[in-house]
Amino acid sequence: MKRNIQVIKYVLEEIESKQSNDSIQFSPDQNDPYPEDMINYHLKLLDEGGYIDAEIKGLMGGGQVNLIRSITWEGHDLLEALRNDKAVEMAEEKAEKQGSKLSDLPIEVVKSLAIASAKQMFDL
Repeated sequence: MKRNIQVIKYVLEEIESKQSNDSIQFSPDQNDPYPEDMINYHLKLLDEGGYIDAEIKGLMGGGQVNLIRSITWEGHDLLEALRNDKAVEMAEEKAEKQGSKLSDLPIEVVKSLAIASAKQMFDL
């Protein structure tokens, strides 16, 4: 499975909207716009990358339990970079001009491109 920037943004926004002082159990369901295995895969990537503080355990019969303690500082920075759809669209165009796709680039490059695009939008 490939990393998907839109799924990453969706998962971080969902965690942010449900976050409290306590850990939350994040369980994909039928109302999610992405399949359960895709969401679980991206939760694991976000945890391994240090963007969320989580305990993720695979179950013997399949599936996974996702206990999310928080979004990290880096996770918040990533979410803010991805939240501006126009900036992400501009970043995608920049990547395509270089013969690449945004989802094929390292996440730090994606974040940098989105931030640079947002700055460009505001002439910074």
